[in-house]
Amino acid sequence: MPSAKIAHLLLVHQSPDQVARLVDRLQHRDAEIFIHVDKKADIAEFKARLPPTAQIHYIRKRTSIRWGAFSMVRATLSAFREIIDHAKDFDFINLKSGSDYVLKPADLFHAYLSEHLGKSFMEVHAPGSPWLNEAYTRVSTYQLIDYGFKGKYVLQRILKHVVSRRKLPFGMALSGGSQWFTMSTVHIRYCLEFVRQHPRFARFFKHTWIPDELFFHTILINSPYFGDIINDNLVYVDWSENRFNPKVITADDLPRLIESGKFFARKFDNKLDDNVLYLIDLHMGR
Repeated sequence: MPSAKIAHLLLVHQSPDQVARLVDRLQHRDAEIFIHVDKKADIAEFKARLPPTAQIHYIRKRTSIRWGAFSMVRATLSAFREIIDHAKDFDFINLKSGSDYVLKPADLFHAYLSEHLGKSFMEVHAPGSPWLNEAYTRVSTYQLIDYGFKGKYVLQRILKHVVSRRKLPFGMALSGGSQWFTMSTVHIRYCLEFVRQHPRFARFFKHTWIPDELFFHTILINSPYFGDIINDNLVYVDWSENRFNPKVITADDLPRLIESGKFFARKFDNKLDDNVLYLIDLHMGR
């Protein structure tokens, strides 16, 4: 069976050494790696750390990303367009951050995706779940996080009381989950075309809190491709600390990483614990 062709899209803003290590583990004869360096970061630091190979590309249109804001979606959409324009024969785009890491050899990941062509691997929360119920509160009022003017949060509170509750355009059902996914390029193209034809959809999510966890999921779950979504983003994450961000993984977590059976894990910080990355590599036989 031919190996799946994968475009890995990495959204990064810090830790060039850790990003370089991730890039090395992702390399494969049927993979190319596209790196979006946050506009606030020094791209020269990443280029100095990464080898200048034909498999590694830097997204030209860089975005200054604010956590929780639509700028994350904007950066992702722009990068998707560049990847599709670069080469039209990728089977999947694998969206990851610079704080993710690989738990299994690249050959196994490519082989696994070869058995699931036309599918997308995403975390999708079911209607009525506590997660999705909370997500509805994010879309029902105006959020102005992407704006830089003074007094925006005062205006946001005023809007909450004087403007009726917002509803998704076109009568769409809300869906969501982790923003990190592995999506079929068939579905990527559908999302890009949907956004092009329906600018109102993007405008709605521009005023939504953490829209990157909702934007693409909502498009696909309301599309003819909803049956091709596999509810598993193939990433191990530990939310046991009940914070906005997942627990930073350390060497103590290695048994759980191995037992998870996932292809990736997050979130890692080599300044906090570099040994865990070494132990993962050791387990993989590197």
